[in-house]
Parts: sequence; structure tokens; C-alpha cells
Amino acid sequence: MIALCGGLLAFTSPALGADDPFRLPPGASLPRSEPQVFSGPSTGLIQQVDPSALTGTHFVTLDDVPGGSSPGTNYDEIVTSGGMGFAERFLGQTLSYNGVFDVLSGAGSGPLTLQVGAPGQNVDVLTDIFANNVISGLGPLGYPVLDAIGEGALAMLFPFRISQVGFDVFGIDGGGSLTITFFRRDGSRIDVITLPTVAGADTIRLAFERVDPINDIAGLTIENDDPAGLGYGNIQFGTSPVRSVPTLSVWAVALLVVVLSLIAAVRLRAGLQSVTHQAGTRPSPLRGSAPLR
Repeated sequence: MIALCGGLLAFTSPALGADDPFRLPPGASLPRSEPQVFSGPSTGLIQQVDPSALTGTHFVTLDDVPGGSSPGTNYDEIVTSGGMGFAERFLGQTLSYNGVFDVLSGAGSGPLTLQVGAPGQNVDVLTDIFANNVISGLGPLGYPVLDAIGEGALAMLFPFRISQVGFDVFGIDGGGSLTITFFRRDGSRIDVITLPTVAGADTIRLAFERVDPINDIAGLTIENDDPAGLGYGNIQFGTSPVRSVPTLSVWAVALLVVVLSLIAAVRLRAGLQSVTHQAGTRPSPLRGSAPLR
């Protein structure tokens, strides 16, 4: 588990107003929840970094997606913005529930494809008092119940393979956790990172980068069990100045070239040996001929 660094905290004042669905009203009981079951430990292939270190030049603010004041706008379909796609999960993943929170398990199917949730349980887009559009997953209680907005899982699909990504996390109450799972284009998982949500943080900015670095991050999912749920926005992503992981076809062509080269070398050697053998045993054209007169 990676602790949230104090230096990464930002925007410490509430940003959604009195009817903030990501904030519990005074005297409200906590959403029903059990200890979160995480999808796996970190492999060490993705690391958390200072957001100021990101060099990605692609930004998605969701400004082109209609939002609105609480409870926001419900979307039962894939949401697209800035080339990115958003939905509940990826095709191939299994959805279950931990009280009012979504829980995802399993890898995705290749090629990585977004899968929408049930009606009223897919995604929500809300506009805060600073005109930021905040996207969140809708939990099993369903839209427009406030205890559904932000309790659901959210999948992000990038328009190309990347190595780094950063985003804002809105509405942190604390005492919960946030799990980000990174996927390759074929649906396999690269890494899983779990962070605690810290009381008083409200809004933070997180950033992650491939350790190698390799441009093979095709998408990610976010799950949380923060008491009032979480929203996300202001996404920045990009690639590292290295080549992407070679595809299977590239490896196959390279292997074929090596095999053909070996075959050609073996045949050439065999041909040279044959010529040498024949030259050493060929009879003389004068042997056995009639004597000169």
C-alpha cells in the first residue's frame, strides 16, 4: 500500500457545494461497507509520481460532456471526451458489490473494450462550483440516489497506449481506500495500486508512471470505498520517448528472419562441403587414356 504524500494534496476546500453527493451530510450514517477485497498486490511495474513530473501533453477536462449541479447527469452509455472513453468496467471483468460500493475482479478481454453498467448504475457527470466537470461511477443504489454517485467503479480507455497518467480525485472524506488497476491492450493487468483516502484531503491530484518506461497502458479502472464516494477529472496522459512494446507480429517476423538465416547458412555450408569432396575424388582426365605416340 502506498501512502498518499502530503506534497500531492491540492484544492483543500470543498468544491461541490452544500448538495455535494461526494460529501456526507451532518449526522448521516456511513454507507454500508465491509473490508474491501482488492484485486491483487502491486507488481512494481507502475509507480506513483509527483504530478508536476508528468510530461504528457494530452488533457481531458470533460468540458465537452453535459454535466449539471447535483445529482449531475446520468449516462447509461459509454461517455467519450478528448479521445478517451469512460464506462463502468472492461469487457471480461466481473462486477460484485461491497455494501453500496462496486467491486471489480478478473482481467479484461482483448482487445480492451469498455462495458457499460446496468441502467442508472453506469457513470455520472457533475459540474462543481468552479465549473469543473467531475465523472464518477454509479453504485448499486442507482442514479439519482446520492449514496450511488461516486460509489461505483469507473473504467477509462485511452486513445493510444501510454506510459503516464494523472487525474484529480474529488470528494475525499477519508477512512477508505482507492484502487487503480492498469491494463494492457490485450486485457492483461500491468499493476494494481491501492491508496488510503485521508480525512481532510477533500481533493487531491494523483499521478502514475510506468517504471520501465514502456508505452503499454491502454486503460485503467478505479474502485473506492471512501464513505461518500469519489469523483475524477482533469486527466493528463502521454507517452515516454521510447518505443512501444513490439507486437506479436513484429516478434514473429524477427524470429522468421533468424530461422531463415540459419537455414541458409546450413545449406551454404553443406554445399561447400559437397564441392570440396567432389574436387578431391574426381578422376584425372588423362588417367587411363592411350599413351602418347
